[in-house]
Amino acid sequence: MNQANQGEMILSTYRRLSGIMGTMALAAGAGEWDRLEALEQQSAACMDVLRASDRNEILSDGERQEKMAMIRQILEDDRKIRDAAEPRLKQLSDLIASSRNARRVTQAYGVEVS
Repeated sequence: MNQANQGEMILSTYRRLSGIMGTMALAAGAGEWDRLEALEQQSAACMDVLRASDRNEILSDGERQEKMAMIRQILEDDRKIRDAAEPRLKQLSDLIASSRNARRVTQAYGVEVS
């Protein structure tokens, strides 16, 4: 693959990743956790492609600027996803801790805790 095609493939992958991350931010904001998980798999596939092929030296200045703008947007969307997911993760963590405590009481005293 020549450098021009390689550069376009890289930018195309960043565009796809940026779109996926935007959709992930919307899904996280709406509490659509199953959809978020499916989208995360797609974003991971894009990241694998970028890790294997992204080389700044094959991009023109304009392409590099476009790439940086997409990276900034991807990071912003990632922040939105984390902000939306953190309360849910805390809720799940509390639920797991409660379940562990109930199991410990049952093991220690032979009493079911509801």
